[in-house]
Amino acid sequence: MMKGEKALVIREQMNDIFTPFLKQALDATNVGVVITDPEKDDNPIVYINKGFTNLTGYNEEDVLGKNCRFLQGPDTERAVVHSISQGIKEKKSIHVELINYRKDGTPFRNELIIDPIYIEDTDRTFFIGVQKDVTEQYETKLELEDTLKEVQRLSTPIVPITNSISVIPLIGSLTFERVEVLYKEISASEIIRHNQIVIIDLSGLAFFDDQFGINIGNIHKMLNLLGIELVLTGFSPNMAVSTQTYIEQLRKIKVYKDIKSALANLSV
Repeated sequence: MMKGEKALVIREQMNDIFTPFLKQALDATNVGVVITDPEKDDNPIVYINKGFTNLTGYNEEDVLGKNCRFLQGPDTERAVVHSISQGIKEKKSIHVELINYRKDGTPFRNELIIDPIYIEDTDRTFFIGVQKDVTEQYETKLELEDTLKEVQRLSTPIVPITNSISVIPLIGSLTFERVEVLYKEISASEIIRHNQIVIIDLSGLAFFDDQFGINIGNIHKMLNLLGIELVLTGFSPNMAVSTQTYIEQLRKIKVYKDIKSALANLSV
């Protein structure tokens, strides 16, 4: 059977199930809609709307009777494909994002929602997949994440005072994410590697969570492994209360009222 004839047969079969009104409504949507028949071998496509053609470039003659895997390509996430296969096998709803490819070979970020639908009149279950191009939103999200990382990096400056002492003034908040950034900055810093002492000034912190004591202790351990002494300045009464549980671990850390006092007392 020729490709066009096969598509015509499938189209006529679907006419018995879906009303003209329903098809018109699906064609009016801006998203791609695909319906597949899991009771047939390889779960082939039995319906696509105009939105799918607009999204992917494929028309009915290209896809009817085929499995949706033709949308996959080199960068399609295999783990996501596996989760889709499992969901279909178990007849569960699926909501994922993955890289798919248009007919012309260009990739796009596809937000895919798949649901099983039971047609009582025919006593059959189909799968309906709704697809939306979210490439722009995804790239914007990545750019925002990169910007936030850069802001975090810039909010953790390493200021060399002498050849052996640097100051890290912390401003704003000290959360787990901020500590992770601080770890990376310390590990990558050529300045820190030549230091004997690192002063972390806490006077600019407006917020710290209940992990404050643990975070300070971990920073202390990291610097200690590098052979660097940690000194704290700007320690507030609230911080002192927060670190009571970890007092033994933090006892060896020198604490001064401010950076000026620390520099006056440190003999390096």
